[in-house]
Amino acid sequence: FFRSRHEFFIGARSLDSPTQGQLVVGHTHTHNMNLALLDPFSHNELPEVIEAKLEVPSTVSVCAFNRRGSMLAGGCDNGHVIVWDFETHGVARTLELHEAPVTSVSWTKSSRRLLSSGADGRLAVWDVLGACVVQLLARENLEFTGASTHPLRRDVCLACSSSTVVASREVSLVFWEAAGPRSLALLSPDAPADEPAGGGGEGAAGGSGGSPGQPPP
Repeated sequence: FFRSRHEFFIGARSLDSPTQGQLVVGHTHTHNMNLALLDPFSHNELPEVIEAKLEVPSTVSVCAFNRRGSMLAGGCDNGHVIVWDFETHGVARTLELHEAPVTSVSWTKSSRRLLSSGADGRLAVWDVLGACVVQLLARENLEFTGASTHPLRRDVCLACSSSTVVASREVSLVFWEAAGPRSLALLSPDAPADEPAGGGGEGAAGGSGGSPGQPPP
């Protein structure tokens, strides 16, 4: 992103050991603010300043800043989610739940909670301060390929998944309700064109098994 005519970036670099890696934090000075709107392959700027190197125990495949840019979350191939304090570049939390690579991380608006999805079929909402899971959706024979929190509501997220048994994919809304998570299929690219995704009226899948309706207020 751009800030004060400087382009900040997060880059990953592997070490000699295949189980370790680094996140390199730095920035490059951009003379032309429209440069990114042009052909991105026409230039190859190297970083002018490397501000820090964040050591991690495993390869970080996904990462995301919180809204304020003060915290950085990274999902690792070993299933861990690491949260860094971006001011000190120190590790603030290590969240352990997933038994397969983490496929996405996404912050809520308040930065108090963090959503993570994994190839183990688990979708988790974390209380970052308490380093504990407050909501969990686990599906068998399924892997979540990505997920994103709602920009305004922490009780809603969007999840993409694929079956590990048959060739099928699905995009769903997940509502984190008091009785348990409820998912509503929005799109299934593999469904017939003349048939709504989710098989008509049975739009809800997994979770508490409730029928689809209006989102909670």
